[in-house]
Amino acid sequence: MPFEYNTELIENINRWHMEIDDSGFVYLSQDNWFSEDVCSPYSRLYLVSGGEGWIEIERERFPRRPGYAYFIPAGLTFSYGCADTLEKLYFHLRLV
Repeated sequence: MPFEYNTELIENINRWHMEIDDSGFVYLSQDNWFSEDVCSPYSRLYLVSGGEGWIEIERERFPRRPGYAYFIPAGLTFSYGCADTLEKLYFHLRLV
């Protein structure tokens, strides 16, 4: 397996300062987890543990399933929701 080690990338990342604006573990339903055309000034990290949800970007829908982590960068316009329920650990992150 080819492997490239990038010391410049690691040095730059180590200079970042990350702030967590909000975090929590939530149980969501289609009644309380739906929004359209969201554009946040912070990035989102979702760790899905149950149920199933989705995000939609430019009319293309991407599923959110248990056992996976999802990163949504700051400044991206998207919609989100779930068909039934969704459980997730979430972090709202800001790199400064």
